[in-house]
This record gives sequence, structure tokens and C-alpha cells, in this order.
Amino acid sequence: MSHVLALQHSDLRPEAVLARVAVDHPNMMLLGPNAAVIHGKWGTWRLAEPADKRTAPFLDLSFDSDAEPEPFQVGAYWANELGDFNRFCEFLVSMG
Repeated sequence: MSHVLALQHSDLRPEAVLARVAVDHPNMMLLGPNAAVIHGKWGTWRLAEPADKRTAPFLDLSFDSDAEPEPFQVGAYWANELGDFNRFCEFLVSMG
């Protein structure tokens, strides 16, 4: 089975055609600044657990929070910046 990753530079809306397609196709991941559809589930970006020294660099790069672990608060919302091509390239380079 193939997988599709779609990055969107503008905010996602649940009623948008692409979001509905991603909900119906669990092999499609749609990431936007305000929300995402991952494995067919719509959700907004929200921190579910406290950041630590291991996760803070990933969060800084993906969400441009300029944070150390302390400023990351559970339940806080940030804009995902991977839809920006330059930010996405930095993210890929950091994984190597």
C-alpha cells in the first residue's frame, strides 16, 4: 500500500475537499499549520504531554516555538510550520 504525505502552507478546514479525502483514506497524512489529518483522524496541534530535553528540539523545528522545555505547556496550541518548504527542508536535514 502506498502512503501520501501532504503539507499545506495555509490553515486546514475540516470541510475542505482535501481534508475529507484524507479522513476517508488512512494512508494519507495531511499536515497544516493549525491542524492535521493523521490515519483518518482530524485534530488540531496541541501538546499532550510536557516537553523534555529530547523532544524540545523537534518541537522547536516543527512549530518554531523558540522554546526550551520549560515554556512548553500541556494543552498549548502552536502553528505547525512544515508547510513552509524551507522549514520542511531543515526538518529533513535534522533527521539525517
